Amino acid sequence: MDPFCRVVTPSISEICKINCIFPQKITVAADAVSKINEMWNSKSWNPRFSNYKNFFESSYQPYAQLALYWMDEEKFYPRFGKRLEYHEISDYLKKWFTKYYSPNPYSKAPAGFVGTPYILNNYINNFIITENGNGNVASFQTCFHNMFGDDIGNLDILKNIINEFSDYLVEDNGVIRFKDEANAHELIDDSLVRLPENVDCNDKSFFFHNFDTCYQPVDFNDFTSGHMKFSRQQIFFGAPGTGKSHEIKKQTADQSVVRTTFHPDSDYSTFVGAYKPTTIDVPLRDVSGHVVVENGNPVIESKIVYEFVEQAFLKAYVNAWTLLAENKPQFLIVEEINRGNCAQIFGDLFQLLDRNDFGFSDYPITADKDLQKHLKKAFENLNISGTDIEGEYEESNDSIATKVKSGEVLLLPKNLYIWATMNTSDQSLFPIDSAFKRRWDWKYIPIDTKKENWSIKVNGSAYSWSDFLEKVNEKIGSTTSSEDKKLGFYFCKACKNEISADRFVSKVLFYIYNDVFKDYGYEDPMFKNEGKVMPFQSFYNTDGSVNETVVKIILDNLDVVRDLEVDLPEDDFQKMDSSKFNEVVFSDGTIIKGKTQFETYQNTLEKIGIEKVAEIVAEKGWHRKSSLVVDSVQHDDIVNSKDFSYVQIDHYYVIKGVNTKSMMGYLKVINEKLGLGLKVQ
Repeated sequence: MDPFCRVVTPSISEICKINCIFPQKITVAADAVSKINEMWNSKSWNPRFSNYKNFFESSYQPYAQLALYWMDEEKFYPRFGKRLEYHEISDYLKKWFTKYYSPNPYSKAPAGFVGTPYILNNYINNFIITENGNGNVASFQTCFHNMFGDDIGNLDILKNIINEFSDYLVEDNGVIRFKDEANAHELIDDSLVRLPENVDCNDKSFFFHNFDTCYQPVDFNDFTSGHMKFSRQQIFFGAPGTGKSHEIKKQTADQSVVRTTFHPDSDYSTFVGAYKPTTIDVPLRDVSGHVVVENGNPVIESKIVYEFVEQAFLKAYVNAWTLLAENKPQFLIVEEINRGNCAQIFGDLFQLLDRNDFGFSDYPITADKDLQKHLKKAFENLNISGTDIEGEYEESNDSIATKVKSGEVLLLPKNLYIWATMNTSDQSLFPIDSAFKRRWDWKYIPIDTKKENWSIKVNGSAYSWSDFLEKVNEKIGSTTSSEDKKLGFYFCKACKNEISADRFVSKVLFYIYNDVFKDYGYEDPMFKNEGKVMPFQSFYNTDGSVNETVVKIILDNLDVVRDLEVDLPEDDFQKMDSSKFNEVVFSDGTIIKGKTQFETYQNTLEKIGIEKVAEIVAEKGWHRKSSLVVDSVQHDDIVNSKDFSYVQIDHYYVIKGVNTKSMMGYLKVINEKLGLGLKVQ
């Protein structure tokens, strides 16, 4: 028997894919089955399972055992309800391992099994401690033979799961041990998970809900009484390009959002609302006031009238009170909050920013007559019960609820979140006083230079964007003694992971020359060519095109790493169509031809000798992220990457995910260095 499905070893990337084809909410079972099977087949998510045309054949079992979903006759219940990022799934799986038990609804029980299922984590923990106490070496195979009373067939799959997601390590010699002895628990330690006695091994609902605490998403609907579980007013701040707006967008996905941007002309009326002239169609009347009729129909004319027009704050405010009855959040997002005069823009709303322990404004304010009239109409059908407004006010709760509904009183509800972004380096800004700052939580978004594998394309070379950021930010920090002027990863957007020379000059170098170093001079060696400073205009030719030769000089002065230091000459490698790279012929007649281009590349490296290849890779410095393309160790940047992964050849790890031109370039140089006489077909 097998405690875990023998078809597939679950991986984080695989779960990311599966999560994308699952419905994101509870769904009618038949509809979910149809949709999942449609996606499973059309997208070819797991082509190696070609024998399983239907997701709900045996290949579904690992995903059910991972408690990613469960399904009864009527409904399909997903675990997450949204698309997760790599780190979120990794965290879930590590917690999942501590609660996984067998036998369960998706694994067979050993013959004659009676009683409470085994929690895998507990059993391994106790087995290792017992064996060590008896002076024995803990055997992985013995552990599971004892646990299930039988030999199991998928030791490799279990080994991979244990090594990846648990506190234990299964060594190549079959010994299982603690990765860190500090994680060992005594046999009677209550910190280990327990199951209720006589639990039904076949209860799918219990199995699924057993893992509920393994994933606790940010739930803005949980307005916990007595304290604010989430920050209702916070400012995301940091250097330009660090992803502040992206972070807010990610956290508020699928929520109700009103977004605005502050600027020097912003004021109270553009933030809250005001009477504005608008055009409406009305019946034309004569001097006596009677409607003019032609051919039996009233004549219509356009007329200018003044109406109260809601702006961002009022839209969010009205919607928040409407959503409060449904216990749903409302977000008001203010981009570039320090580019406007906050004191002028917020006006008396400033007083509302003080929140009590329940999330409502501590100090309500009285609305002016125009605003009161508008709110009374907007809240005409709103049901605000006294219990909805918690906290202590001078008036009774019922009274304050009545005043809010009538528009007489302005009071921020507990489900209204006001979040903002601030670029600390922006110029010509309005200062924010300390009284205003105290009413916000501040979340710093640091510079992360290794978010994705982007490159700067200059003169046929691909320079590492991450490496450029690290080196230029070091220069900026040492020159200005501040982080405010540094560049975040998304300061300049890439197109298909590439930043063109033209975009690099106009966005990045222009900023560096005119906003960072203008007041400090250009004496740093990175600005010089043959001892002379390169002025900004030197990056352009007389016809307005970018002079990539000069751009290359500044990148080389910074010693920015190139992803591919290969200039392909006019030979067989250059002439071939890179989209058809599928065969390599050695001088001895050996033909390497894989099912994919990478497989051809991988098998070619193995045939050449991976140790020889690794020496050349190290000499040339070919890399992706922080890892050489052939490395003796694995790096987290690749392991956790969406774009790359490792394939092992002997004791080396080859990066999978480099493009075809790069693979061809590597083979070209290796071929020349070793005199192999390779031919690429």
